Amino acid sequence: MLIRAVLLDLDETLYDERGSVLGALQVAAAFAAERFPAVKRETLANVYLEEGNKRWEAFEEEIRVKGRGAQLDPLRVREMCFAQALAAAGAPPSFAPELTRYYGEQRKCRHSLFPEVKKVLEKLKRQAHLALVSNGSSGYQREKLRSTGVEGLFATVVISEEAGYSKPQKAIFERALRDVGVPACEAVMVGDNVEKDIAGAKLCGMRGVLVRRNGDRPRFHNGQVRPDAVIDSLNELAHAITALAGKRVG
Repeated sequence: MLIRAVLLDLDETLYDERGSVLGALQVAAAFAAERFPAVKRETLANVYLEEGNKRWEAFEEEIRVKGRGAQLDPLRVREMCFAQALAAAGAPPSFAPELTRYYGEQRKCRHSLFPEVKKVLEKLKRQAHLALVSNGSSGYQREKLRSTGVEGLFATVVISEEAGYSKPQKAIFERALRDVGVPACEAVMVGDNVEKDIAGAKLCGMRGVLVRRNGDRPRFHNGQVRPDAVIDSLNELAHAITALAGKRVG
């Protein structure tokens, strides 16, 4: 079966989210230490990450329940997370607004795709419709796409906050497929998360390619959804798609 559409996740599939966040947090912690020498930098970073993950996951769950009625102010979330992190690290939470601004500036100058991504997408676009399917804040995700110069490579961009659906809900994948006019049996989803990207895609009849950039082979439990292919980088995607095109869905 010919593969006519490729749906792709953004963070940790195309975009180096971990590198951007950790790099910005490191310099933000150093910035805080200049004002408050006794601050525990590692604690500040760890608590910020923990609180941020909790709040973003809660937001995605709210989208799944309320649809477009879900609301979140990303800058306010960052500020609240830094306030908690500062308190845990031994610094005044009142410094959170200034630290949030500084961290935001550092994030903007650290937007980066994984090295092979742009060239692979440019080549892939000549062979199939490309669609981006991402959970997260519309403003933040679109900023990443613009800053890295790949927004124009996608026929459609579907982000959970805008769509009112969140991965792994099948509706967000179906929206992307409608946008490009391709049936699920002629499409493949590429992402780094088995539950959100692969399981979600399979709910609507697509095949799934799992990206494991750390090189570890995933271990699957009984009954857990398995990807149709596992790759270490997007350089292997064309080969994986060619192999999948020769197999029947199911």
